[in-house]
Amino acid sequence: ANEAPQHRVVLARELTKLHETYHRGTAAEMLAWFQAHPPKGEFVLIVAPNELPKWAMVQAAIPQEPQLSGK
Repeated sequence: ANEAPQHRVVLARELTKLHETYHRGTAAEMLAWFQAHPPKGEFVLIVAPNELPKWAMVQAAIPQEPQLSGK
């Protein structure tokens, strides 16, 4: 988060389990979120590429879930 605070990331928690959640946003937003809400469970970190391919820009226009979700 300190090196690239605006870089897009997804943190997926408890994949394939009952309490599966996704946290989407910038690295800085995720750092702030998890400082306020200490993480529990297993996580997978997905980091967006520096430049999105053309097909991803089309998909980015499709509405998605809220950026921050969690319990």
